[in-house]
Amino acid sequence: MSPTDDQTLRICRHLLLSSPPGQFDLILSDLRNVLTGTDSSALPSLTPAWINTVRSEYQKRVHDPRAATASDDAIPNNEFHASLKSAVEKYVRSNYSHRGVVSAHAVTAENGKYTVTIFSERISLANFNAGSWSSRWIVDPINGSVSGGAVDVRAHCFENGNVQLRSLKEVTGAKVTDPVAANAVKKIKEWEEGVMAELEEMYEGVGDGMLKSFRRVLPLAKVKMDWDVNVHRFVKTLNETSESMK
Repeated sequence: MSPTDDQTLRICRHLLLSSPPGQFDLILSDLRNVLTGTDSSALPSLTPAWINTVRSEYQKRVHDPRAATASDDAIPNNEFHASLKSAVEKYVRSNYSHRGVVSAHAVTAENGKYTVTIFSERISLANFNAGSWSSRWIVDPINGSVSGGAVDVRAHCFENGNVQLRSLKEVTGAKVTDPVAANAVKKIKEWEEGVMAELEEMYEGVGDGMLKSFRRVLPLAKVKMDWDVNVHRFVKTLNETSESMK
């Protein structure tokens, strides 16, 4: 039984929201091909309005500030906002300006608290990899604190395979001393470097730990694989010779 239009849309939405960094449009194109072949008009439910809604939801989910349209009230004009924005800009410029990396940041306000959003991505599909890093932090200048911190890391490698990584690290808040803006950014830098150190430690143990535990000690044939390529070439030659003599 074919799925209904509502079921199809839910499946499409789920796949699009799960898109690896920088590949939303590629997934969308594949979905159109799978569902309708070359005639995308055969499925009117995938309308531009529906696609834009899902795209906006995806951008919000990955905390990409380039897609945000903050109101005038969310961008205050005061000394603290200017100091915080300047400190964030300096931090992003010195840490997220590597070759091939696209970065963005935003500082908005609500109810006297400031939300710092940092986003960066490196898309290298020609080299079969892509990744993004996003973090959000709540700075409270009145109480002198940084709270509500979270770092979301996504990576995708698809050379001779297809592996995605998603790491979401939430950070407990902390008090900061005056000047709050500058010290809040220093604290954010400290937390982000800690998250990166944890990821690097995890990667170092992947080969000998996590991935090794997935492998069988022996294959189902109970015979260890002989990785000597010459042995396999010899067996292939024998088989070809045997076939030619029949």
